[in-house]
Amino acid sequence: MLAILGASSTAAFYSIAMGPFLRLRRNKHKMLKRQQDREEHLKKVRESYPSVSEEARRITGMELEELAQKLRAGELKAAEVLRAFVSVASEANVATNAIVEFLLPEAEEEAARLDALRPEERGPLHGVPISIKVGKTKQQQKH
Repeated sequence: MLAILGASSTAAFYSIAMGPFLRLRRNKHKMLKRQQDREEHLKKVRESYPSVSEEARRITGMELEELAQKLRAGELKAAEVLRAFVSVASEANVATNAIVEFLLPEAEEEAARLDALRPEERGPLHGVPISIKVGKTKQQQKH
């Protein structure tokens, strides 16, 4: 009887003492996996958009009003503007590590859809690419 109590109390102690450590270790493993997946995704983006052209710099250097006007008028294509912004953002991300994920398949499909619209169907920000900041509360960061 004493041996059984001793074993169960040791298991209980191990569970209480080591539980947080084991959870931390599992969370760290998940975090590293997410980080590897993210780095892989960003590497693929850099390979798909390898260099920033002068045209990309010209497009990304435009004021919002000018860019939106040229997109509405059809002087620029949404797909072209998307490629320009992604190539510049991808290059900048190497130094800043600010971008979590590029939603490229969806963005490219949407750009193609927008390019197919007639001028009278285009809205004021037609084809202007956007970036969304992902924010987490302290509670969310713990999990």
